[in-house]
Amino acid sequence: LFKPLRKGYEALVVEPSQVRGTIHAEAAFAMYSDRVAKAFKAWAREEAPVFSDIDAYTDAKHFIAEPARVLMERFSSLKLFDPYDVYEVLLKYWTDTMNDDLHLVVANGWEAGREIETFYKETENKKTKQIKKVETGWDGLLIPRKLIDAKFFKAESEAVAKAEAALEAAKAELEDLAASGEAQDEDSQGSEEEVLRFAACGEDPVRLRACAEEKRKSASKALKAAQKKLETLEKAKYPTLSIDEIKELVVADKWIATVHSGIDELFRSISVALTERVDELARRYARPLGEVASETAALEKSVAKRLAAMGY
Repeated sequence: LFKPLRKGYEALVVEPSQVRGTIHAEAAFAMYSDRVAKAFKAWAREEAPVFSDIDAYTDAKHFIAEPARVLMERFSSLKLFDPYDVYEVLLKYWTDTMNDDLHLVVANGWEAGREIETFYKETENKKTKQIKKVETGWDGLLIPRKLIDAKFFKAESEAVAKAEAALEAAKAELEDLAASGEAQDEDSQGSEEEVLRFAACGEDPVRLRACAEEKRKSASKALKAAQKKLETLEKAKYPTLSIDEIKELVVADKWIATVHSGIDELFRSISVALTERVDELARRYARPLGEVASETAALEKSVAKRLAAMGY
């Protein structure tokens, strides 16, 4: 990034816009990334058995202290990291989610991974004032549905995603037709694209919109069918999960994966901060002080000359 300029000074050798790419292309930075990955893998390898051994006799109150200490120790030699920032990643997840999960396992055993919870909202009838509970959805009590999908139902969850995309495309087409219809009122010629679209479903704009509406309804129906199929599979899967599967889903796919994601985000923020700091220095010192001082003096002289001409 830098080359010697004169005693005590260095100059940037790349354009400010190239700083990020230069840093990420540097072999030393890649090696540092590997060290970060190895540090986390070592921690995960050491703590995964500890997490999997949680039972009714686990001290839930003080449980996280030792895994947190080991995590800080693993990252203490990585100088760009503040070990306490790494600790905060784990502590935040512990406070938000992991602590409740652990208490659930301690109280009910790993069998809690087979349970689901249903969500409701209460609505009041304005006339009778009666309160009615309406189901709004459901999820795994300990294991989120998305983890079940990722491990057991990839094809079905991908089918849902494709159906969602198809529905969004159909909705966008309807919006485009509405907009082009308004434009047609002002310009009767229309574009070549609109002519081709008219040919597909007839030349009548009303028919064209009806055709697009049918496509939207079909896409909506397909999405509901795909979602129903996936939901049926999910609900049937939870009660059949083995203890080993539950532990893998909770420990590896939920707890450790989430902490890993948090540390990855921390590493990205460190990388961004490093890039921004170099960019800031480059822009701040892009022009030598002598050049700035000379320009300032010239401007001051010009202003003084103009003021004198104005009688000041």
